[in-house]
Amino acid sequence: MDKLTAMQVFAAVVDEGSFSAAAARLNMAKSAVSTLVKTLEAELGVTLLNRTTRKVSLTEAGQRYKDRAEQILSDVEDADREAAALTATPRGTLRVSAGVSFGTQELGKVVATFLATYPEVRIDLQLTDRFVDLLDEGFDLAVRIGELRDSSLIARKLTSARRLTCASPDYLEAHGTPQHPNDLRQHNCLGYSGGGWSFQEQGRPLIPALEGRLIGNNGDVLCAAAVAGSGIVFAPSFILGDDIRAGRLVPILTAYEAPPVGIYAIYPPSRHISAKLRAFIDSLSNHCGSPPSWEQGLP
Repeated sequence: MDKLTAMQVFAAVVDEGSFSAAAARLNMAKSAVSTLVKTLEAELGVTLLNRTTRKVSLTEAGQRYKDRAEQILSDVEDADREAAALTATPRGTLRVSAGVSFGTQELGKVVATFLATYPEVRIDLQLTDRFVDLLDEGFDLAVRIGELRDSSLIARKLTSARRLTCASPDYLEAHGTPQHPNDLRQHNCLGYSGGGWSFQEQGRPLIPALEGRLIGNNGDVLCAAAVAGSGIVFAPSFILGDDIRAGRLVPILTAYEAPPVGIYAIYPPSRHISAKLRAFIDSLSNHCGSPPSWEQGLP
């Protein structure tokens, strides 16, 4: 006896309330339905259904078996869908949210390659540094950096990014090079709105008091100001990497560098992840790498 088929027939009899109705739904002979259920009961050694001339009802054992059988059948359907999704063609619109700096620096490359690979997908990419509610605002995915705030969402870690402290050679020549994070009090620190500078000393976090004449909500602007010699900047490596490699910025205080921050693909919980979303997350992961490409050549 095919146990899954027997479970499906048994569940149909319970749902429909009779062997005749279940047979009609399944396009089977009533006798075949009845035989399958009887064979199932015989194999289990219990009576699953109370039978009358008009209807059937569940015994206690039948109720327990039905609950487990429905879960098993649901799991089998999920497995079938997930396997099919692996070979399904990604198509449709994918709405993606990301921070301005990371999106500007990295996502253009990912999106261009992805769209060339999957011509039936359209991407709606929205860059913003405000916190986006994926469910309320209809996004399929968000790229987030740092501590995750919403545990109800599914998170896949893509990679991580170092947080570096840098200044231009001209600034350091004119004002000296800080040797300890507390020395930053004597310098013009280009601060990110709402975010402190984090360091680590002997395994313990260190957050110094800072002074500065420029505060902004965009890391690219702060980086540009640092390159121009305005002060010292603290930002993720994907913002600073190109200027460090080109010699326009010099990393400082590397002995006190805090642990890297995680970069995550965040998406709403669902029993079935779409082919387009799965493919885009895989593309993001392949692009980011570990260590990430933007940290190549950094001291």
